[in-house]
Amino acid sequence: MKNIISILLGALLFFSSCSDLLDTVPKDLLIRETFWKSEADVEASMIGVYNELQGAIDQMIIWGESRSGYIAYKGAKSTISTFNRQDITDTNPNVSWGSFYQIINFANTIIEFAPNAAIQDDQYTQEALNNHLGEAYYIRALMHFYMIRSFIKIPYIDFAYDNDDEDFYRDLSSRDEVFTKIAADLITARDLMKRNYDEGYNSKGRASKDAVQATLADTYLWMGEYQKALDACDAIKGYNLVENEEWFNLFFEGNNEEESIFEIQFSEKFRDYMPESVWTDLFLKTNLESSNLLWPELENSVDSRVLSTVVKNGDKSTSPIKLWKWVGIRSDGEYIEDKRVVKDCNWILYRYADVVLMKAEALNNLGNGKGALEELNLIRKRAEVSQYDTDIPAGQELDELILDERGRELAFEGKRWFDLVRFSLRYGSLEDKNSVGNRILINRIILQKAESGMSGFFLRYKIRDPRSWFLPIYHNELTANPKLRQFEYYDRTR
Repeated sequence: MKNIISILLGALLFFSSCSDLLDTVPKDLLIRETFWKSEADVEASMIGVYNELQGAIDQMIIWGESRSGYIAYKGAKSTISTFNRQDITDTNPNVSWGSFYQIINFANTIIEFAPNAAIQDDQYTQEALNNHLGEAYYIRALMHFYMIRSFIKIPYIDFAYDNDDEDFYRDLSSRDEVFTKIAADLITARDLMKRNYDEGYNSKGRASKDAVQATLADTYLWMGEYQKALDACDAIKGYNLVENEEWFNLFFEGNNEEESIFEIQFSEKFRDYMPESVWTDLFLKTNLESSNLLWPELENSVDSRVLSTVVKNGDKSTSPIKLWKWVGIRSDGEYIEDKRVVKDCNWILYRYADVVLMKAEALNNLGNGKGALEELNLIRKRAEVSQYDTDIPAGQELDELILDERGRELAFEGKRWFDLVRFSLRYGSLEDKNSVGNRILINRIILQKAESGMSGFFLRYKIRDPRSWFLPIYHNELTANPKLRQFEYYDRTR
């Protein structure tokens, strides 16, 4: 079934992007008359979109994690390790946004053509149509959200390339415009979708109203709309933090009913595995660069998350500390003996711990330091570490405590670089190389890298300009779209 869906989506993309091979029949007519006839057609297309998401997680991880300072990819491809060194150019294929726009085009195609299927299929209810549309609006927003956090500006695409009359070339939209449109899409998705799916695959493997609310809270934090972020967090109900002894099992195969909100799913049963690029080039080649910020005195840490997140590869003091979250079998295992063989753990996009920490961030920036600390301490209590005193005032100091706790709780879940940039921009700007925000980000990376022998001066030079925190436009995409111009930081012709 998965292969059939892939072929189907490939055909749709072919029909919606070629300009001269189907001139005997208008492409939009071909799509409308030969495919979009029933609820089953829309459902197959929607499942196909989730299938496409599986192939995008390598870039989700690379963009969100690989520059975070506490990891290194030892022996990985140079196109990955250069991210770790903050040495990124427009010829690196990992800066390509092509797969994200392909998924967006699939979602836009569903938004445009699903109502036509509902007209032809009298068994296709309005509720079912609304839910499909809600999923498509959500996926469109999610893909734009990944890109606008990774690039200074992006083209915002809200229509399907389905006929020859479309203008295929779109200019860059401003950050504020993109975030506003993302929030609008998420609100549309929220209002269209039912709250949750039934138990099983759909309950976690498809976007629900709760997944939308989590992404909306995340978006509002980037926008500085803290009350709206808090409201979105509070709208997510029915989830709990799993018990401490169950934390490691969050990253195994299957669904976690208590804490997980939305996952990109894989299954041994259906021979549906994580991409080899993720498992081999990212997970198995990830070393912990330093423990300064994650867990000071790592060897003696009482934090229960340590042995579930990293493990020493050998008995020597010089043995590298390797990633264990996702790849381990048990939290007290030995690296060589107890690595997972089957690559079927789900990639979690949002879980309740993330929501708790986003709520703490929103409360702090609304001036409610006590409330923020209460949320933060829920996470620390679960990890069996000391609680913070609730008299720490709201403001930058508490923000940095939240940032560092997110680093420990969500390590290697594709969020750290995005968190560093979001918090740093809160206390700085893209134009200011000497802001407090700059120091928040630089100190967390320089201190880590200094222990690994990399020149702190060299790295500070690389990242002192906030514009360097964002990726260049891939050179092939610049060539394909004449309306694009490389960002000033990367453009050597200006």
